[in-house]
Amino acid sequence: MMKVKLLLLVLALFSLLLLAPAKTEAFNFFKSGNDQICSGEANASPVCKKPANPNKNPVVDIIQTATSIVALLAGVLAVIMIIISGFTLVTSGGNPEAVTNSRKRITNAIIGLVIVALAWAIIRFVTDTIIK
Repeated sequence: MMKVKLLLLVLALFSLLLLAPAKTEAFNFFKSGNDQICSGEANASPVCKKPANPNKNPVVDIIQTATSIVALLAGVLAVIMIIISGFTLVTSGGNPEAVTNSRKRITNAIIGLVIVALAWAIIRFVTDTIIK
């Protein structure tokens, strides 16, 4: 039970780590769904101007897109493994070997998910902060 609590604590701290460097945008009262408010003379106002990013690096975008796709696929596979292992655990019928194998698979899937999430966070940090 202690290992489960520790694992949940690590996952909670890691999720906070992922949310901490998130970029946010201020709420814009002048923005509509089709941006008709920012047309004509209003387009010259500071609120309607979109910031230009002259340092945009296409290699960084490719790296970030690829890592996001890999992280998404790993997350989906980890959830599938957890579901399958949970089903095996429930239907083991008290067989100690099946229970042990199912618990190991669940633990390994969670560890793999944490590793992939950490790798994704590190790559995002490096590409956002150091390379750009």
